[in-house]
Amino acid sequence: MLEYFRKIFDTDVCYLMDRQGKTLASSNWNSPSSFVNKNYGFRPYFKKAIEGEPYIYLAVGVTTHKAGIYYSCPVSGTESESPSGVVVIKDSVSELNKAVSRGEMGYMMLTGPHGVIFVTNHDKWRLKVLWQVEPGILSTIAQTGQFGKGPWNWTGVQHGEKNHAFDESGRIYSVLSAPIHQMPQWRLYFLQDVRGILDSLSVPLLKNAGYGAILFFLLIGISAYLLSRLRKRELTTIKAAHQSTRLQKAYLENLVDNMPEAVAIFDRTGNIERINRGFVEIFGYHENEALGRNISNLLAPPGREAEFP
Repeated sequence: MLEYFRKIFDTDVCYLMDRQGKTLASSNWNSPSSFVNKNYGFRPYFKKAIEGEPYIYLAVGVTTHKAGIYYSCPVSGTESESPSGVVVIKDSVSELNKAVSRGEMGYMMLTGPHGVIFVTNHDKWRLKVLWQVEPGILSTIAQTGQFGKGPWNWTGVQHGEKNHAFDESGRIYSVLSAPIHQMPQWRLYFLQDVRGILDSLSVPLLKNAGYGAILFFLLIGISAYLLSRLRKRELTTIKAAHQSTRLQKAYLENLVDNMPEAVAIFDRTGNIERINRGFVEIFGYHENEALGRNISNLLAPPGREAEFP
C-alpha cells in the first residue's frame, strides 16, 4: 500500500513509524537501503509530528546518503487521541535543483542552518558553508546529522560592502537574498558577478536596474515553488495518515474476526456492539440475535439471569 502511495504522489519513499521512531513499514522494503526496522526518532521531522504537528525538513538521508525533502504527519485514531505514529513522505530535491538551475547569470542556492548550501547551480559549492564559520559551528552541524558527514568546507566567499561579496580570486558579486518564512534558518541566495552583468547588458537602463528585477523574480519563483510543495505535501501526508489508520483498523478487525476464541465488544452498560465468528460458533448466537443485547443476560444460564448483573 505504501508503494501505491509513493507512485501516486510521485515521491522517493513513503514510510510509517511507531511512537518510538522505529520504521514499521516502508515502500522501499525490498531495497538494500530499506528503512524497515530503522529508527529515525532523533530526526526533527519525527519529533515534531509525534507531538501532533505536520513538519517539513530538508536533509541528507542517514541511510541512503541522498538529499531529500521530508514531509511528516502524525497518525491518530481520532482527533482526541495523541498520535500513535508518524507517516513520512521523502521527496527528491530534483525539482529544487531545476529551480535553482535557472540562475544562468550567477550562483543561486538554498542554504540551511549555519549557511550550509543544500541545493545550488554551482556543484562545487554543494554542502559547503557559504560564509566562513567558527570551528565550533562545524561541530554543531555534525551533531545534527542534517547534512551528512561533512567536511562542509568554506566556499571562500566573504561579505563586502552594501550587499556585495567577493571570493578568493577577487571577483565581486552582488548579493540578493530572501528568507524562507515557512522554514526558519533557511534562505535563498543569488550571487551575481557584477562585471559579468555590465558586460552582457548593453542597454544603460538595464545596467542600473534590470538585472535586479530579474534576480528578484527568480527568488520569488523559488519561494512560490517551496510554498506550493509544502501545502501539497501537507494535504497528501494527511490523506496518507487517514488511509493508514483505516488500514490498521481493517487489519485489527479482520484479526479479531478470525480468532478461534469467542470475542465480544460491548459498551459501558454491557450491551454488545460487535462479535466475531468464534463467538457465533461457541455460543450459537448470530449477530442479529446478539447485537444490542446485554452480555450478562445473553450468557447467563436459564433462570439465573438475576445473579449476573
